[in-house]
Amino acid sequence: MEAPSFSPDPSQTQVLDHPGGTLLITGPAGTGKTAALRERFARLLQEGAEPERVALVVGSRRARDDARATLLARLDTSLPGLRVLTFHGLALALLKEREGEPPEVLSAPEQFAKVRELLLAQDVRAWPAYGGLLGLRGFADEVRQLLSRMQESLRTPEELSDAAAAAGLGGWEELARFAAEYLGVLDAANQVDFAGLLQRAALAAAEEGPPLFDHILVDDYQDTTLAAEAILRGLAAPDLVVAADQDAHVFSFQGTTRLPLDRFGASPSPRGGGRRLERPRRRGPAPGGARRQPAPCPR
Repeated sequence: MEAPSFSPDPSQTQVLDHPGGTLLITGPAGTGKTAALRERFARLLQEGAEPERVALVVGSRRARDDARATLLARLDTSLPGLRVLTFHGLALALLKEREGEPPEVLSAPEQFAKVRELLLAQDVRAWPAYGGLLGLRGFADEVRQLLSRMQESLRTPEELSDAAAAAGLGGWEELARFAAEYLGVLDAANQVDFAGLLQRAALAAAEEGPPLFDHILVDDYQDTTLAAEAILRGLAAPDLVVAADQDAHVFSFQGTTRLPLDRFGASPSPRGGGRRLERPRRRGPAPGGARRQPAPCPR
């Protein structure tokens, strides 16, 4: 399949000609941010960059598959190691490199089953606030979400316990103790849930070592987590290009926050700075489907 030709406008040309360093691309939906990232990715490979040291990070599995198909048609060559990833896929690749044997990643149903199993095994007497809820599926799902949000925000059970104690929230101290038990059980089995995968990768990325990537390009950065931000900061790629619609993040979804985007935009950059795209280029529905579809499986 032959890819359609790409004719960049002046703002997109500046993105393609970016010499390196950090660069923030902003603009409303449909102004060609995704297209510019894909074209920059393709040109980097055509200009001799090592495919395994260039990563395009997208927000969902569907967006990943769409980008891969477009790039394979654009490059017209076989690239089995094409690094087009979700943040979970990036985290898994990082842990494979740094730890050798990556953890087993629990699916969402597996995580729920583990949380429910551990809750049902609790001693009710140790739960004066929430003991009556331990057997309820709805409570198990609320606890599962709490565990995910805690890890995505890079908080520990100890920090949760300290905050609960300072506020006099005995029920939250119970939840903090359970969080420590849950993470201990997973750690003993070398398992993580999706949020724990990002948190573990953030810790691994912070370790000293040579950069794993020369170029990282990130789409839809307005919808990210603090753990994903920490991964990018720890990877410290010499060339980091991030695209975002600054007006698109209107509420928190599955732990996402606008804070990483605000910090990225406020950070000083020796080269690059920012580029804003204004010219509408999209016709019809957005490519890749809905932005806020979770990635059910890291790849």
